[in-house]
Amino acid sequence: MSVSCSARSRQPLPLNRAIAQARLATVENHLAASELRITRIWHWLARQQATGRDTHGSGAILATMEQVLAQWRRQRQALLDQLWPTDGAG
Repeated sequence: MSVSCSARSRQPLPLNRAIAQARLATVENHLAASELRITRIWHWLARQQATGRDTHGSGAILATMEQVLAQWRRQRQALLDQLWPTDGAG
């Protein structure tokens, strides 16, 4: 029986707790750096627009960066769920 790559990616493999925590730390670092970078770009674009410069092409790049940021957030949530699963109560 063959399992597609996309089907396997939906079910995370069990990780050693220390490895999962190290990956979580890495993801948190990527998130912080990405959020800072995107904020800086937003401010730079605002300054460019205020001076009348054409920023038309910049929106697509920024949208891609925000998609990557969303992927990092999903990865963080998957690791959090794996490290500290909830029983559904609460």
